[in-house]
Amino acid sequence: MLKMIIVDDEPLIREGLKSMPWERWGCMVAGEAEDGEDGLALVEETRPHFIITDIRMPGMDGLVFSKTVKERYPEVEILMLTGYQDFEYAKTAMHIGIRDLLLKPTKFDELEKAVRKLIVDIRDREMSRREHDRLRDQMRSALPLLKNKLVHDLLHGYLYAPNVIKDRLASFDIQIGRYAVMSIQIDNRQLFETAYSGEDRMLFEYAVMNIAEETAKSIGLQAVTDYDHDLFSIVLSYGPEYSLADCAKASMKTGIDIQSFIRTYLPFTVSIGISEPWEKIEKINQAYLQSIEALNHNFFLGDDALVRFQDIASEKETAYFFEEEDKQGLINGLRAGDIRKVRETVERMKLRIVQSPGVNIPHLKISLMELAFGSVRAIGQFNPGMLERLMQAAMPLSRLESMATVDRLFDECMRMFEDIAGIVDESRQSRFSSTVAEVMKLIQYDYGEDLSLDMLSEQFKLSTAYLSRLIRKETGNTFMANLTEVRLEQAKRLLESGSKKASEIAGLVGYKDFSYFIQVFKKHTGLTPNEYKDQRTGEGGTFL
Repeated sequence: MLKMIIVDDEPLIREGLKSMPWERWGCMVAGEAEDGEDGLALVEETRPHFIITDIRMPGMDGLVFSKTVKERYPEVEILMLTGYQDFEYAKTAMHIGIRDLLLKPTKFDELEKAVRKLIVDIRDREMSRREHDRLRDQMRSALPLLKNKLVHDLLHGYLYAPNVIKDRLASFDIQIGRYAVMSIQIDNRQLFETAYSGEDRMLFEYAVMNIAEETAKSIGLQAVTDYDHDLFSIVLSYGPEYSLADCAKASMKTGIDIQSFIRTYLPFTVSIGISEPWEKIEKINQAYLQSIEALNHNFFLGDDALVRFQDIASEKETAYFFEEEDKQGLINGLRAGDIRKVRETVERMKLRIVQSPGVNIPHLKISLMELAFGSVRAIGQFNPGMLERLMQAAMPLSRLESMATVDRLFDECMRMFEDIAGIVDESRQSRFSSTVAEVMKLIQYDYGEDLSLDMLSEQFKLSTAYLSRLIRKETGNTFMANLTEVRLEQAKRLLESGSKKASEIAGLVGYKDFSYFIQVFKKHTGLTPNEYKDQRTGEGGTFL
C-alpha cells in the first residue's frame, strides 16, 4: 500500500483530507503536518510516495516546501491545493516538479481522479524500477560471462573494426594498449578427464584461470581471459611504459610464474604458447593464432612446455612422409607377428620425426592413421579369419588426433601395433608348428634374399622333402608359393607408391631376372607391372 502525508496549516482541511477513503484508493495516511518545517521532518521520517500540501502556509510556504522536497527526494510526488487567487502564481512554479494543482474547495471526484491517476503512475514507475533493478542484477551476475564472450569474439576474429572493439571494451572498463595473447592447456587431457569428476575438473579449470589472472596482475598487467573447451586464453595488456621488448620479457616471466604456481598447487602441469607483442587491437585474432601455433609446438617438447611464437616463427611447416624403410619394416614386423621388430621400427620412426624441423602435426597424424589402417588391411587380406580382431585392435586410431605430444602419439601407436603383432603371432602359433612359423617369419623378412628350400632345410636340420611336406601341410601351399605370394604383395605395394621403377622393384623383392619377374607378375595378376601401376595410380608412361 502506498503512503501519503498531508501538509496544511488549516485543521479542517487536514481532517477533511484524512476522512477520504484512502484504503479503497490503495494508500494510507502516514502522517500530517501544519507547516513546511514540520512537513520536511515528516517526509524524512515516513518517506511517503506522495504529499498533499497547501500553497499558502505560515513560515515555509508550500512552494518552498515542495522545492526542497523535490531537491532532496525527487521520487516523491506532490499534489498542491490552491485558491483561485493563487492559481496563476502556482502555475508559474510548476517547473519545480509539482504533479498537479487542485483548486480549493476541492471536490471529492476531482480529488479521487487526481489521486487514482497518481497512484497508477507511481505503481507503474515502481514496477518499471523493479524490472530495471531485476535486469540490472541479471546483468551484473552475467557480467563475467558477457566479458568472456567479448574476449572470445575478439580472439576468434568476430570483431575486427577498431572503433567497435574499443567501444565494446570500454563498456566493460577494459583498457588494452600493447598486448600479447597467451594460450594455456592442461597436459595429458585424456588422463585429466578420467582421473577427476566433472565437479573437480570445473574447480581445477577455474583454478587455472584464477592463477593466470592473479599472476599477471601481481606484476602490474591487466589480464582478461577466455575459456573454450579445453583451451584457456589470456590477453595480457601492458602499460604505456612498456616497450615491445619489455612486453616480450614480461609475458615470458608471467608464463614461467603461472607454470610454477600450477605445479605447486595443482596435481597436473600445463603447457603455454605466447604470441608476439602487438599494438593494434584489431590484430588480436592474429596474436591468438600465434599463441595457438606456439602451444602446438609442445607436441615435440612434451608436457610443461613454454613456447614463444617468435622462437619458432622461422620454422616452415612441411608435410611429413615416412621413409620407405620404416613403412616396410613396420608391415613386415606386423605380418610376422614380431613385436620386437615392431618396437624397433616405431622407435626409429619417432626419432626421425623429432629430428625433423617444421613437421606439420595434423599431416603427421593423418599419415600415421593411413599407415596403420593400410597395415591392418594388408594383414587382413592374408588372414581374413582374424580381420575382426585386427580392426578391434586398431580402434585407438580414432584417438590419435587428440594426442597432444609426440610421446603420447607414439605410445598410443606402439600399444596398438604391439596388439596387432600379438594377434598375428598368436594366430601363427596356433596354426603352425614352431618350425613352419619360423619359416614363414623368414619369408616375411627375407623375401628379397635368395631363399631356397635347400638352404632352409640345412638351417633347420631337416630333409628338404620333409620340410616341404611340413610347409605344405600346415600352410596349404608350397614353400615357393608362399614366397611368391609375399614377394608379389610387396611388389604391388611398391608399384602403387610410384616411387621406384619396375626393374628396381624386381631386385628389391628377390627377382634378379627382370623378364622372369614380369612373367610371374602377369601370371598372378593378369597384368604387367606397368599396366598394374597405371591401373592403380592413373598415370601413363613407362618406368622400367
